[in-house]
Amino acid sequence: MRLKTRPVEVDPASIYENDRLRRKEYVDNLTVLLSNVEAPLVLSINAPWGAGKTTFLKMLHANLAAQKTHAVYFSAWETDFAVDPLLAFLGEMNAFLSSQLHDNFSKRAWEKAKSAGGKILKRIVPVAVKVGTAGAIDLDQMLEDEASTLAEALSSDLVEGYVKNKELIDVFKESIRKLLDGAEDGEGLGRLCIFVDELDRCRPTYAIELLERIKHLLDIPGLIFVLALDKAQLAHSVKAVYGADFDAAGYLKRFIDIEYGLPEPDLDIFVDYLFECNGFEAYFRSTGAQDLQRDGQSLLSSMQLLAKSQRLSLRSIEQLFTRLKLLIISTPTSQQFHPDITLYLIYLKEFDRLAYEGFVVGGFEAQRSIDLITKVFSSGYESSEMVHQYIHAEILSAQSNKDPEWVRLQIADLKREQSEGTEIRKYYAGRVIQLYEYHQGVRSRVRIQPLIRRVEMLENFQV
Repeated sequence: MRLKTRPVEVDPASIYENDRLRRKEYVDNLTVLLSNVEAPLVLSINAPWGAGKTTFLKMLHANLAAQKTHAVYFSAWETDFAVDPLLAFLGEMNAFLSSQLHDNFSKRAWEKAKSAGGKILKRIVPVAVKVGTAGAIDLDQMLEDEASTLAEALSSDLVEGYVKNKELIDVFKESIRKLLDGAEDGEGLGRLCIFVDELDRCRPTYAIELLERIKHLLDIPGLIFVLALDKAQLAHSVKAVYGADFDAAGYLKRFIDIEYGLPEPDLDIFVDYLFECNGFEAYFRSTGAQDLQRDGQSLLSSMQLLAKSQRLSLRSIEQLFTRLKLLIISTPTSQQFHPDITLYLIYLKEFDRLAYEGFVVGGFEAQRSIDLITKVFSSGYESSEMVHQYIHAEILSAQSNKDPEWVRLQIADLKREQSEGTEIRKYYAGRVIQLYEYHQGVRSRVRIQPLIRRVEMLENFQV
């Protein structure tokens, strides 16, 4: 089983083959928008971590390319080793345009843009170094005339640097404009969509510099930037640079023209997607053991029910899957995993410590863990009754060695309900008793100490 989620592949020849979150409609709508909207434009696709932004962006990029719109995709996070985001932009553009430019005019325009961009980069670093050095010098220890000479030299460099950079920026922007518009002996590229992924994962200074480069250097007719980001996370990056009291939201609005909130997927679909792409389905199927395969289906149902009942964020769901993966990987296949009660205890440990501690202590203290089953896994959803029955029976099985008298009283109450309760309660009680008896078998017994040790082991990991 993979500990890290494998990225979803997007095949340009079959764009929606792996569209497990059913985002085709949204991709198609944005494709039409980006094909017709007036440029320049900066569009942000905003969604929390783990919501499938990268897959969405890759499908949108592939769909635009299929419509003959020029489109470049690159990951900001994979390029934040660069000294300046402009360097990464020039590199990615060069790789794309090398196969796209066929006429001499367009090639000359791009070479001129690259040259101007390179000179801008060359001028940025030396001036920054000189200014930084001046800040490190103890001027009190210098002679007055030496300090005056240094200040004059720095001032001259900064003024000259500003003038030269302004000229170079004008040349750069004009060359890009010609590349897009075309003239003389060739046709331009027309509009160019540049997809920037994972901006919120970059180091804060790089993310901010990239936004500033897009706004000040690349605000050119014909250029469209599509940024995939978690706005809340990016706001934290802005505050990390400018201070906790800085208006990060207002700052980001200066760079982004339109925000598009990526709709959250149906939670059943999202859980099913994570179950498959994280290797759970393959793992339970590969064991060949019927009990473990049944555990896999049970875990999927329980996770879907928990996500809907507690309205878990996509991030919380993915973190729960990661915790379960750690436990499954560290559990020998010769041992029963008992996914329903394991998931329940992981949840209780984080959100209702009193109920979790009661389960650990056992006996009458474990009653709260039974009482909360229907609250944690709400009724009314498909499979909810099945999940309730499984967890109830597994709690009784786990406690049977710790406090057999308490469990005997619980079973007696269930038998009374089975004979005297409503039809619904009769069926429920009968199923819990049946499942409890099954779990009292040698192989299927829920052993409380190994179960608790596995759940407690998670405290040693930061997810």
